[in-house]
Amino acid sequence: MAIEKRTMIASFIIVLMMVTMIATNVEARNHVKIKPPANPKFFFF
Repeated sequence: MAIEKRTMIASFIIVLMMVTMIATNVEARNHVKIKPPANPKFFFF
């Protein structure tokens, strides 16, 4: 039970890191390309 919980937390953290990395990459690309006014609203969604 404890090992399963630990692996679940570890996988969750890894997924969170991947999502944040992808989000920052997309944000940087959008800032360079278009810079739309609705950008912060989209990323806080």
